[in-house]
Amino acid sequence: MRFLIIAALLWIASATPAMGASAPAGQPVRPGRVEVGLYLLNLGGLDTGTGTYTMDLYLSFHCDRPCDPSHFEIMNGRVTHSVAVDNKSQQKVFRIQAALVAPINLRDYPFDSHKLSFIIEDGNVAARGALGQTIDEQIYLVDPTRTAVSPLVQVTGWTVDPHWRAATSDNVYPTFKEIYSRYEFSLRIVRPLLTAVLKVLLPAIFLVIVGLLGLLLAPDKVTQRLTVGTSALVGSVLLHLNLTSTIPPVGYLTFADKFMLINYVPLVLAVAATVWMLWLTDRKQDARAHRVHIISGVVIPVVWIALQGVNLLTL
Repeated sequence: MRFLIIAALLWIASATPAMGASAPAGQPVRPGRVEVGLYLLNLGGLDTGTGTYTMDLYLSFHCDRPCDPSHFEIMNGRVTHSVAVDNKSQQKVFRIQAALVAPINLRDYPFDSHKLSFIIEDGNVAARGALGQTIDEQIYLVDPTRTAVSPLVQVTGWTVDPHWRAATSDNVYPTFKEIYSRYEFSLRIVRPLLTAVLKVLLPAIFLVIVGLLGLLLAPDKVTQRLTVGTSALVGSVLLHLNLTSTIPPVGYLTFADKFMLINYVPLVLAVAATVWMLWLTDRKQDARAHRVHIISGVVIPVVWIALQGVNLLTL
């Protein structure tokens, strides 16, 4: 009897773990959660012609279980140098230097700003002979406590916006019918306002004002008036060529292009009105020449101001 009781207790003890293990076996495995942090040390090498730049940063991964998220891929560039700083079972930290690329839109030049990003996804793992982990296996989360930008980060000729952004999203690949978790860190650089005004707008405005001052000359000074107008027009064309040489060739008009094209309108009208006055004066039609002088002196500046106002509203 005692033998039977001991045997029954042993059977119950051995069966209990087996029954407990069978319950979670049928349940879906929760994907691993990886908190990603990024500390930007340096940003440089910006080329607006190609959209390339470099980032020097610390990239950290903190997992909710033992993991290996080190096989990530940079989706908008490549790693030029990488060093593992911390390599614990649930924490990985890397010092990374990367060559990156971003789309550059110069439509608002010289008041343009650009978004520079660092984007990663879990990548191809040759060691285990498999593709990256989908969202069913691993998801990225933003770690705000370990994400920041060094106050020493500077980009020559630009102002770095201190308000960075870090976010995660699901990236769908229809060809493979798979979804991967994506992490993106981005910040904006802005062309300094004072530089844009002093180096681009102010010289162009001065040229137009000088050209329009010729409208104040009386009809008997028509030759001097023609000299002032043509000189301002030639100066505007040369300034426009100099401005376009500082940016890469693009297939659209920038704000600077529109600004300079509008500046041509009053200068060309002033030269045309002066030539008309000269033609009328040669034919002894002084009254009509005086009328052209009065009308051009009022209409041409108003047309210029109105067109530039519309241009500024579209910025």
